[in-house]
Amino acid sequence: MIAQKAYDYEFKNIIWCYKAFQDWFFEEKVISFVQGIPENFENESLVIIDDWMSDLNGKIAELFTVTSHHSRISVILILQNLFPRTKVMRDISLNAQYIILFKNNLDVGQIQCFARQLYGNKASAFMDAYKKSTQGNFNYLLVDLHIRGRTKNLGSERVYSLIAMDSIGFMSQ
Repeated sequence: MIAQKAYDYEFKNIIWCYKAFQDWFFEEKVISFVQGIPENFENESLVIIDDWMSDLNGKIAELFTVTSHHSRISVILILQNLFPRTKVMRDISLNAQYIILFKNNLDVGQIQCFARQLYGNKASAFMDAYKKSTQGNFNYLLVDLHIRGRTKNLGSERVYSLIAMDSIGFMSQ
């Protein structure tokens, strides 16, 4: 996504907030790696939060509910579960603008539940798009929940953009 410039403005900073250090961090020159969650963030920053699923808290929720809405900060939260049982996850998910779904053979029920939340009785079309999009290695489905994408609404029916992506291509060109 970063390599493909799938964002509205150039980021001055890319900050990866981690709990567990990984060797590949040494290879990335464009990203600042920070153990934990910093107190403050500069405008025009991309904040990536990794491995914090079991410790989601009010500070992380505030990044989604306040900080990202009132400053030029984009937040990516990497989770292995669409519905972690934490107090703040509902606030985070209601304020998420994009959700990226990878293949999950062990718990397709999460994806089906998510599809029903978005599309109700038309969830089978979403599931078809999900299955087709995630067929290859590291392929994913990008669900665009951004307010700009909701301008196609027909009455009370919500229409979301689904974008199949054939590989992550995170930083490489």
